[in-house]
Amino acid sequence: MQAVHTHPAGADATTLKSALINLLGVAESTYSTSPIVTALESEGVVGFLGDFLTLAPEDIDGLESPPASGLVNVDPWVPLPKTSKRKLKILIAYYHFGSRRKGGGIDMTQVSKKGFDIFRCTEYDPSEPIVPWKTALKKSSDINTWKKTLRPNTNDFIQHRSDEFWPRTRERYRTTLQAMDLEDLIKKGFQPLEPILYALQMKWLYKVFQDKLQSPVTKSIVTKYIDTKDTRLLWEELEAKVGNSMTADIQSTKISEYLTTIRLDSGTWKGAQENFLLHFKEQARLYNELVEPSEQYSEQIFIKFLHLAVSGTPNLATVLNTQYAARSAAGVTTKMSFSEYVSFLQSQAQIYDMSHRTSNPRL
Repeated sequence: MQAVHTHPAGADATTLKSALINLLGVAESTYSTSPIVTALESEGVVGFLGDFLTLAPEDIDGLESPPASGLVNVDPWVPLPKTSKRKLKILIAYYHFGSRRKGGGIDMTQVSKKGFDIFRCTEYDPSEPIVPWKTALKKSSDINTWKKTLRPNTNDFIQHRSDEFWPRTRERYRTTLQAMDLEDLIKKGFQPLEPILYALQMKWLYKVFQDKLQSPVTKSIVTKYIDTKDTRLLWEELEAKVGNSMTADIQSTKISEYLTTIRLDSGTWKGAQENFLLHFKEQARLYNELVEPSEQYSEQIFIKFLHLAVSGTPNLATVLNTQYAARSAAGVTTKMSFSEYVSFLQSQAQIYDMSHRTSNPRL
């Protein structure tokens, strides 16, 4: 067996490297000497689409890595561990699984580790052959599986009662669907390869929308699609009408007023200091979600707002200047981030809260 040490700079090689590092856990620092990488390269596999996907299961079973000594013609080659071979098979299976759902080849550099792990733990079956995504399944076992066991937990979707919080709802729904590998259900113009399964999944998601989207505007939009249950068009309309609602402007004004006027020592906050800091941080995040990019506050502005909010609280009032002095003495020239400032304040707040035994679940 001759070792091949070709390292093309093309996108296909980058895709393979990204998949092996981000999805299979190959260490980037030792990538070139990883047994998985050297075993693949020894067989001329250096790209994802052009090389890796051409491997049959028996090809993977026969993979060996060159001896660490480098004496490929003297020392014995080392078979890859079974776990490594299984991971490589799962990687190929995932590509075809994801591409079948999308109706076209997926970009493996954009696949999340969480989505891959969900497939690996709940959907991959080593006893089933890997079917190329362009090959139609004889019997939609996916449909039967969906009907019986694989419907995701609807409790993962938050309740939406006020449109002023639509940006938060939209963000949570998108990330939840991404984690479930079901984001295609809200993708504009998506054409599924398996329409029957896709229709079942849309019916399921429509029921989620029906149960969870309870504000007057969102409820009205959901009801319009009760016959077709086309969640792609439904989501498109939600984005267009709820996202541009006046309630978002009203809420952002309220939050801005809160951020600029609230004072911890005023007596209006009745709970723990740390909870106040976390609440303030969440309001800052929500404000920047609600407004246009040109209207967002910078991190330095948020630091000023929070400093003013705690300026009358003895154990927190000096934290900012103390940190500025420490950074200056240490020669640190980068700006302090808002999250860093909140963390410094939290350290002092935790000491205060422990001594005063206060609590407040409000966030």
